[in-house]
Amino acid sequence: MSDRFRRQSLRAPLSSRALFGDEGHVLRAQIKNISQGGVLLHNLPHVPRIKLVSLVFEIPMLAEISQMEASEIKKIKRDDIDFKIIRTKVKIARSFEGKSAIESIFVNNIGGQFLSMGKNEESYIADYVGLMSRNLVYLLSLFEGGGKGEDRNIFLRHVSELLGYNSSEKIPMLRLKILHDYQSLENL
Repeated sequence: MSDRFRRQSLRAPLSSRALFGDEGHVLRAQIKNISQGGVLLHNLPHVPRIKLVSLVFEIPMLAEISQMEASEIKKIKRDDIDFKIIRTKVKIARSFEGKSAIESIFVNNIGGQFLSMGKNEESYIADYVGLMSRNLVYLLSLFEGGGKGEDRNIFLRHVSELLGYNSSEKIPMLRLKILHDYQSLENL
């Protein structure tokens, strides 16, 4: 793979809402994944007209569930997880020049590179990416660990929800999404 297209930082999935500014308007988007270098925005109302946007989003302060007992994990609720607010400037990394206004409507994902961020925010992101990668490995090992039954499925769904996945998904589909995120995580 060419170095030009190779990621420079480990990325982790992040299901979070984001607000960004575009020509005096505040718009909403979703974040699909994050790294120390940038973010992948999803479900934007339109492609920003400017290359540099202000971005505000929340990032969960996860526990390292891979180091916890199952009984401790079961006590944690998604609502109990603290979030940090990140404010930064993002340079839109993908170019859409040459696309018509109609074509740009169908763009779902836009990558952005972090430009100005405080040391605390950088630390929050680095901690999140590291913990999420270890927690994904743990969750995937739960799927691969075998065993069947309702108790196993309830625990899988609970851990999945803690990590930001839709716990109401069918177990095979949930496993595929987690496996995809794991493979994306390791493909540096």
